[in-house]
Amino acid sequence: MTYNLTNRYDSKKSFYGKAKIENSNGKQSLYSYGTKVAEIENGKPKVYGTYSNTTLRHIKEFLLQNGFKAENSKQIMKDYSGNETYAEPISKNETKSTISNSGSATIFKVNDKIEIQAVSEKTRNGFRHIATLIVDGREVDKATANYLNRTWESYEYESVIDKLIDKSSYITEKEELKKKFQEASHQKIEGEFKTIGNIASLGEVFGKTQMEKNDWKLRMIKAGLGNKGLDVPEGWDKLDEKTKEARLNAIIKELKK
Repeated sequence: MTYNLTNRYDSKKSFYGKAKIENSNGKQSLYSYGTKVAEIENGKPKVYGTYSNTTLRHIKEFLLQNGFKAENSKQIMKDYSGNETYAEPISKNETKSTISNSGSATIFKVNDKIEIQAVSEKTRNGFRHIATLIVDGREVDKATANYLNRTWESYEYESVIDKLIDKSSYITEKEELKKKFQEASHQKIEGEFKTIGNIASLGEVFGKTQMEKNDWKLRMIKAGLGNKGLDVPEGWDKLDEKTKEARLNAIIKELKK
């Protein structure tokens, strides 16, 4: 027999059919958004993951109605974890984050079990960033940020990752993790800038004339930045090569910093 989980302890009036209980052979199973997240059998509860804030509310209601303690995600998973691979919420002592790219995705690796994957997708009116929290290879939480034309962030995916960190019950030291992602992202960006600057500098080697040297530098800077963050002013082609050289060298100097 399957029926909707009712509200007795939660502040919301209803879970709107998103949480269901299945009774079978004396075992109660809780399904949140179609996924089995907890069960009670022979008076013993098992919780397989809190996944999101909404699912956590379903689990807390389910446990409280059956007489079990249900304070927060950490307490619930510590006392009732039915998943041997469950990872404890991220603490500041575990946040040795690294950043890498895999195809179109940017991977923020927190530790051996936990990572955040961020991607960008086109929409009808602009684009959106999607950040997904992965624990032991399972998607457990997600956040989305929509944009019309460009973002104003100190590093790519900053807003959507901050949003994911704020909402996720898996993450306890939220500000600490945000800071570490910011530091790692800035280090990655600085390394990329230095590489672009070094490659652009090779215009002095490969170019025979000042025009060829300037053309190389501009092409490498534009290619390295992916046409982002560099606006070539109108009338650039009318400038003399000495003025172009001075301006391009100033950009290269900043990139190398």
